[in-house]
Amino acid sequence: MVFEEVPEVDQLGIAEVLDAIMDPSQTARCLQALKRIIRFATDGANNIQILQEEDALDTVNICTNKVARDSPIKLLCEAFAAVMQCARNIKQQSDEEINRLKGVVDGRNQVELGEAGDKDLQLNKLKKEGMEKDLRIEELNKEIQTLTDRGNSGGDEESFQLRGQVEDLKKKLNDKQKEIDSLKHDIDLKEDEADLARNDVEEANMKFNSLKEDYDRQKNEKEEIEEKMRELKYEPS
Repeated sequence: MVFEEVPEVDQLGIAEVLDAIMDPSQTARCLQALKRIIRFATDGANNIQILQEEDALDTVNICTNKVARDSPIKLLCEAFAAVMQCARNIKQQSDEEINRLKGVVDGRNQVELGEAGDKDLQLNKLKKEGMEKDLRIEELNKEIQTLTDRGNSGGDEESFQLRGQVEDLKKKLNDKQKEIDSLKHDIDLKEDEADLARNDVEEANMKFNSLKEDYDRQKNEKEEIEEKMRELKYEPS
């Protein structure tokens, strides 16, 4: 039988490579196909995805059951299965780590956003209360002015009574002003707290992005090391 060359694996030639693996009776061709599909699998995550879509592992498992235990074909079949399992484990671990980090950040964000929302509500409530007190002070000033005008135009007894009312109103006005000053101080504090809460949300997002960058960097370094190992281990057919 004339030895038939197996093409390099790509999305167009993968069917022919899998056909060669399905026929272990053509030992040399099957071995060549297995070597090339292993090299293809270890070349990156996209290739793993292609092989999974083509059910390549099922094909290799069928081939495994057709050959003797001490056959070199069986050894390469088991090597391919191990590569696919490693890829599956790495993807699962990376997905779990990313989901864990995302869960941590999402949970923290929910807390921080809730706190920030509470701070904003408290702040708006204080500002509304401040506006109401400002309006009351304006009303008291008008009353004082009205009574003062009446006192200036009335008799001695009426003026004395009006001056007493004016003094009472001035005292109320002074008390209200103190309340306003205290309220403005509280508003300033609440604004600072709201700003801090919003900053905490931004900081949590920055930490997540930093962790994601570290993870991607370490993953890239790992892939570079694996690539160097593959270059040392596999020779061209």
